Amino acid sequence: MRPSRSSAWIFAILGPPIGGIATLWLAGAAPWTLPLLLATLAPAYVLGLGPALLVASLDTWLMRQGVKPAGRLLAAAFGGAACALALLAPLYAAGLVRGLYPLSLCLIAAGSSLLCLIVVLLVRRPSH
Repeated sequence: MRPSRSSAWIFAILGPPIGGIATLWLAGAAPWTLPLLLATLAPAYVLGLGPALLVASLDTWLMRQGVKPAGRLLAAAFGGAACALALLAPLYAAGLVRGLYPLSLCLIAAGSSLLCLIVVLLVRRPSH
């Protein structure tokens, strides 16, 4: 199932930078400078573009199935968290990461997915 173009573009353009900025905030990075924000974009897109497009595909499928926006928001949050967990699982299995702090990536991905879907819903809102 291919995502609709507008939703895929919104998720692809907004998702990774939102996740990168949220990661900087959660890590306590300071001061926020333009070079720091720009340096965050490359890893954010490497890690976040695939999951963003997967969540966009899930949302498109749910929309075509007639799922209401509240259900789509819930699915986007869980889909984003599941994608982040799928990225982290091999790292935990290999012993490359430990503890609970890396699991905050699941919350970041869920929040990023929610914000992207809110933008999609606002863009597609019927005008009266």
